[in-house]
Amino acid sequence: MVNCNVCGEQDTSNISRQGNSWLMGCSSCLNVNLVTLDQNGVQALSPGDAPLVEALAPQESVMSEVLKLVPKTIENLPVLPEIPRRVITTVHDPISDIKDISTIIEGDPAFSTKILSLANSAYFATVSEINDLDTACSRLGMKAIAKIATALAYENQYRSTNPVGN
Repeated sequence: MVNCNVCGEQDTSNISRQGNSWLMGCSSCLNVNLVTLDQNGVQALSPGDAPLVEALAPQESVMSEVLKLVPKTIENLPVLPEIPRRVITTVHDPISDIKDISTIIEGDPAFSTKILSLANSAYFATVSEINDLDTACSRLGMKAIAKIATALAYENQYRSTNPVGN
């Protein structure tokens, strides 16, 4: 048995095994741990210390094919309607700052992904890749984030079900 690196519980279930490493899902906190077997014995690593999941999936396996589809799928996730409304309200609040806005955006993975991809786009000409939401929001600015939130809030209302209109 291995203790969960996040909550310390000992009850974990095996998800996937590859060589001397396997992913363990904690049944208590539902976090994923990378468990390795080496000369020091069995160790659970936190997700931050773990190698990419793609490295654990064997080439040409079903899992590697699923992992290839994840970035495309994330781009098409719908944004929760509550989040853009809260962002727009916060942008117009005179005592709010960019940290307040990034905290709200963190609540929706789809919105977060869209903000990060826009901040890293050629239009905003970044020298290095932006990986955190605070920097991305600072790069875009409050006015641009309000416009993005408005567009995301109304995007589903203007989608056509007619294949010719898409």
